[in-house]
Amino acid sequence: MLLEHTIEIQKSPEDVFAFLSHQPNHVQFVKENVASEQVSPGPMGVGTHLQNTARVFGRTMVEKFEVVAFEPPRVLAKSSREGSSLETTDRFELTATPGGTHLRFVVTGTPRNLGERLLIALMGPVVRRSMRRSLATLKAILERPS
Repeated sequence: MLLEHTIEIQKSPEDVFAFLSHQPNHVQFVKENVASEQVSPGPMGVGTHLQNTARVFGRTMVEKFEVVAFEPPRVLAKSSREGSSLETTDRFELTATPGGTHLRFVVTGTPRNLGERLLIALMGPVVRRSMRRSLATLKAILERPS
């Protein structure tokens, strides 16, 4: 599964990246997330461990991630690690525009067995809608007057 969505945000890439790279902020714009935290010490960077707890289809899914790309203010990517419900990668790519930031969000999912293949097939449309809604919420949060 490969899903992608883009949005224009009227904030600098530095501001958008700073918000995205603070893992607890993800519960503010991803409706399915009930908890999101950095679980390894130190500043965010390649090798940082993260954990998300989400409710999808009435099921609680715990996802353990490791940051695999951290290039402020251009790229933030994380890949699932052992103990995750599914094998996934999330990647945020930020490009400066005259009006702010073009944000590209890419999610990939790799099934490990037939059950996961079926789950990913069912989740594709749900994840696509969630991505659109999440980025619209992110935009609203970041563009809110201070």
